[in-house]
Amino acid sequence: ETINGYNAMGREDAEYEACYAIAEHHTVGGLHCHDFYEFYIHYQGGKVYYVDGSVFPLQNNQLIIMPPFRMHGLVGGSSLQNYERGFLYLRPETLRKLGFGQIDLQRYFDSRLQSGKFYYELPQPDALACKPVIHFVFNLVDDDHTVSRYPAFNLQKEVLGDVFLRKPAD
Repeated sequence: ETINGYNAMGREDAEYEACYAIAEHHTVGGLHCHDFYEFYIHYQGGKVYYVDGSVFPLQNNQLIIMPPFRMHGLVGGSSLQNYERGFLYLRPETLRKLGFGQIDLQRYFDSRLQSGKFYYELPQPDALACKPVIHFVFNLVDDDHTVSRYPAFNLQKEVLGDVFLRKPAD
């Protein structure tokens, strides 16, 4: 739910959320911000994206890393056709946990974002490899049992390490 531009995670106590969606017709909903990191993969259909006063054209298989409290969203028209996207929401403390004491992922991504570049091109195989992970994590988000959530943490760690960590360095 978005209230005055602030978008809360679906469950207040959730450490992460994931979603994958394809919409034949999608209404552009305006700008928002939130208190968690958003790893958004634009597969197709979006046109223009806004981040804190800057706009850039969306490309297929584009990764957007959005830190907390940055105004962002789709702009440029009111309706999109065949809009396909996936996202992973991670609280800052969850992002730190996923470094398993080896790397401070929050600091890593924050340092990459200081230059103001929020978007990166993903090779199509990497973008496609994220889809089953997003589906898997989405299906476990309501499972409060720690042991059941371990595979979701492990897959998120793998995606962050194998796909997202190498992209901002490009």
